[in-house]
Amino acid sequence: MNRQFAGMLLILVAAIGYALFPIFAKLAYADGLTATSLLAWRFLVATGATWLLAPAWWKAARLAQVGRRHLLRLGVLGALFAVLALAALFALERIPASTYIIMLYTYPAMVAILSMFLGERLAPVGWGAIIMAIGGCALVVGAKFELNSPLDLALPLINALTYAVYLVLVDRIVPRGTSGIASGVLSVSGSALAILPLIAVMGLPAPATGAGWGAVAGIALISTTIPIMSVFGGIAILGATRAAIVNTIEPVISVAFAALLLGESVGWAQIAGGALILTSVVVLQLAPPTHHRSAHPRERADQNS
Repeated sequence: MNRQFAGMLLILVAAIGYALFPIFAKLAYADGLTATSLLAWRFLVATGATWLLAPAWWKAARLAQVGRRHLLRLGVLGALFAVLALAALFALERIPASTYIIMLYTYPAMVAILSMFLGERLAPVGWGAIIMAIGGCALVVGAKFELNSPLDLALPLINALTYAVYLVLVDRIVPRGTSGIASGVLSVSGSALAILPLIAVMGLPAPATGAGWGAVAGIALISTTIPIMSVFGGIAILGATRAAIVNTIEPVISVAFAALLLGESVGWAQIAGGALILTSVVVLQLAPPTHHRSAHPRERADQNS
C-alpha cells in the first residue's frame, strides 16, 4: 500500500471515530446516562482498552524516555482534557449534535487568537480565516438554533475555547521529539485518574440497557482508543498540516451521521456556515508559518471532544 495513502487512511479512521463521538453521546443520554457518568465510563474503558493494547504500541511509544516532569505535565493535560470533555458532554445534553460539531470547529481560530496574545504574529490571511470562522458560527447559530438558555450557546463555545487552550499548552509544554503515542496514552490515563474523585463523590451509574452499554463502548473504543492510535500514525506519515486538512472531513461526517442516525435536519444556512468554518481551518493550516511552534488541530492532541 502506498505510504501516503496509508497515512490518509489512518487520519480518516480517526476522523470517523471522532465524528461518532456526539452520536454515541446522544444514544447514551437516551438510555438515561448523565454527562458525568458518561465521562467516567468513557475514560475508564478507554484507558483500560489502551493499556490492554500495550503490546501493539509499547515499542513505538518509548515510555522509558519519558521523564518524571514530562509525566506530570501529561497528567495535568489529561486532567484538563477531562474538563473540556465534560463541557462537550454538557453541551450535547442541550443542543443538536450537528450544531455542536460545527461550533466546535471554531477552535482553530481560537488557537490562532490565543497564540497572538502569547506573542506570535498573526498574518493577514489568518485574520481573514478568523472572520470566516466567526461568520460561519453566526450562520449556524442563527439558522436553526432556538436558545432555551444562554448555556446552549456558551457551552459549545466554552468547549472549543478550552480545547484551544489545551492545544496551546500541549504545543508549549510537551518537549519536541516526544512520542505522540506516549503523549496520547499517558494523557488519556491522566484523564481517567482525574475523574476518580468525581466517581467517589457521585458514584458510577451503569447503563440500563444493552444499547446504553453499546453507546459507552462506542464512545470509549471507537471515539477514543482507536483514534488515539490512528491519528498519531497518520501524522507521522503525512505531517501535522496535511493531517489537519484531511481531518476537516470530520464535521462533515458527524453532521451526516446526525442526520441519518438521529434524524437531525440540516438547513442551507447551517451548511453555508459549516463550509465557512471548514474553509477557515484549511486557510489557517495553509497560511505561511509566522512563529517557531505550531498548534495544528490534533497535531499532538490525544483525543476529541
